[in-house]
Amino acid sequence: MIIGNGMLARKFEKYAKDDGVVIFASGVSNSLEYKDSEYLREHDLLLTTICANQNRPIVYFSTCSMYDPAAVNSKYVLHKVAMEQLIKDNAKKYLILRVSQVVGNATNETLVHYLTNHIKFGQKIMVWKNSTRNLIDIDDLYAILCYLIENKLELNKTIHIANSQNISILNVINCIEVALAKVANYELLEKGAKYLPIPNDIEKYLPQIGVSFNDGYYAKIISKYVK
Repeated sequence: MIIGNGMLARKFEKYAKDDGVVIFASGVSNSLEYKDSEYLREHDLLLTTICANQNRPIVYFSTCSMYDPAAVNSKYVLHKVAMEQLIKDNAKKYLILRVSQVVGNATNETLVHYLTNHIKFGQKIMVWKNSTRNLIDIDDLYAILCYLIENKLELNKTIHIANSQNISILNVINCIEVALAKVANYELLEKGAKYLPIPNDIEKYLPQIGVSFNDGYYAKIISKYVK
């Protein structure tokens, strides 16, 4: 069963008619969301879903943004942490995934989508020189989660699914410039803080899954989705 209809829900559509698991993909997707109503909507829907599916594991997409010093106290991160606790307090079976920023064919304003559009149209970007991010291809997230579900691994745990290395915002821009064959119009600001290291919970599974976070990973996934 899948709850939601966004990018993640569409990716995991093969589980739509699977009664053995509930993939909750209807959370707040915008990390800059300020409306209390959006957070309350997720809270109520999540609690209703848990109560109606006590015999099925609930798979929940949380965030790794608590490792971003600029976001750790944001409304979004505090909400996600609260939802993690809601699950632990009410669900008999669960798998909480703290996921880094997902790169895919998104319709909402993700980091890569935002930067790509600005570079395409020559719009100026104010770049926080010291900021880094952690990105993961939605296809790799899919492969990892399917492996965990199908092998019944990490049940009743909170695990991190993220790249083994971070990337600076400036390097993200450079990768997009190469993919588009365009020069970005940006100004560097002496602002930002580096993403803190994210706990490595999935490294032991990657060889079996066929996912590798090698040195060329970021350039590969950015070129894959930048058009």
